Amino acid sequence: MTKRFILLLAAFLSLHICFSQVFEDPAFDKDAQKGIEYIYNFEFDKAESVFLSLKEKYPEHPAPYFFLATNRWWQNYLSAKTPLFYGFIESMIEKSLELNEHFEGKPAYHMEYTYFQFMGNALKARVNSAQGNWWTAANSARKIISPVKEGFQYVDTRAEFAFASGIYHYYAEVYPREYPIVKPFMGFFPEGNEALGLRELKMAASKNNYAQAECMFYLSYIYLEERGDMVDGLHISRKLAQRFPNNTWFLADYAHALLLNQEYTEARKILHQMVARFEMQSGYKTQNINSKQSLYTSHLMIKVYQYLGKIYLFKDSSYERALYFFEKSESMASLAKVTEDNLLAEDTYYKGRCYDGMGQREKAISHYRKALDMDGNIYIRDDAKACLKAACK
Repeated sequence: MTKRFILLLAAFLSLHICFSQVFEDPAFDKDAQKGIEYIYNFEFDKAESVFLSLKEKYPEHPAPYFFLATNRWWQNYLSAKTPLFYGFIESMIEKSLELNEHFEGKPAYHMEYTYFQFMGNALKARVNSAQGNWWTAANSARKIISPVKEGFQYVDTRAEFAFASGIYHYYAEVYPREYPIVKPFMGFFPEGNEALGLRELKMAASKNNYAQAECMFYLSYIYLEERGDMVDGLHISRKLAQRFPNNTWFLADYAHALLLNQEYTEARKILHQMVARFEMQSGYKTQNINSKQSLYTSHLMIKVYQYLGKIYLFKDSSYERALYFFEKSESMASLAKVTEDNLLAEDTYYKGRCYDGMGQREKAISHYRKALDMDGNIYIRDDAKACLKAACK
């Protein structure tokens, strides 16, 4: 009887460890938050160590596997479509979703089931879209609709749900307005609400939670690129760069936010420092530097060189210097094998502006026409057309 009691007790304790409600577990929360801070500070190996430890303690919970996937997703993000970690990421997502099925239909775990069902399929959609697997990505995106709706009830309980709800409410109204072709399909989805979505995103960004940094990342983009709210966008971008000083992506975004706010001196300083650190690396001119090698990757530098070019073009009217940086941006894209990107069309357009500034009108026209023929020219299309009609200096 004693042995039976001990075995039953051990089984109970094992079950508790495997299926404990991590949202209510201070020990899990402490370690998870530490690991997440490592992710966004680009200390990927430290983050993995934390999440592997959590996996040992909670082997049947989806959370550690999801965090392991998120960690390597961000490391891969620095190299864009380079398949450095996709296999690992996808296997961790699948394991997380598989384990999450154990929570389905259990009222005590409904909140956690809903959260990891949404986040797992959302990350799966992002990974597949990055690889051009559009049907698989669309299928994963379809699977987030139900957990998003279920999660609405938890917005005031956990800030992570405010992030999910905010992203949905905002884009469910904004996207059909900007792209009317999708309107006929929106009848199948919950109604969007742009203002509510922004409020929810602000709430999620203001509170310490698993999704806070991700929410701030999206919110800064929405402010700067979609709403033209440069002050708030800069404020959030600065906070991210200061909180995560090793995150080179956030640093480049912060420099861009400074540029958009015409704070050229600070932006130039940051960007030149990034260039110096990148160019200290052996082979940077001739080989693709990926995120297994460095936090300063060839793909990241497509942005950095372009931002510097824009400063020299628009602030200094230093056309030859600006042209140099736009060409460096293009060379990084070539090394990283990036062939379709908004930045490439922009580089070509800005080179046309440089040639116009140098009085080389025929070269300028050639570049404007080339930019208009390129994929991803949405942001410079109208300007390029205008510059074809009259020189832009």
